[in-house]
Amino acid sequence: MSSRNVTAPASLDRRSRYGFVRSDPSHQARAVRGWRLSGGRLDYLGDWHTHPEVVPEPSDLDRREWRKLCRTLHCCLIFVIVGTEQWWFGVGEGMRQIQVIPTRPCSRC
Repeated sequence: MSSRNVTAPASLDRRSRYGFVRSDPSHQARAVRGWRLSGGRLDYLGDWHTHPEVVPEPSDLDRREWRKLCRTLHCCLIFVIVGTEQWWFGVGEGMRQIQVIPTRPCSRC
């Protein structure tokens, strides 16, 4: 498995230091286009966002939204929170979310 496409905040999204609402239809359009062009081989892997903290932790809102995604899509998804010094990785399937390991970004990458 590899990640080939990641969307960044777009013009119609609402964002602030402490929140983000994905409102721009370009995210969905890009995902659907990639899926079609790949003959169904590319698919949605999960969600990423930032938190303004050294060691990020998912908020209650993060966990609620991820549970909704997992229930709706009926598949295993990956969740990433990029903090100021460490990253939080999680995997969710159905109602379960499993934290992987907070880690520092690779300085050589």
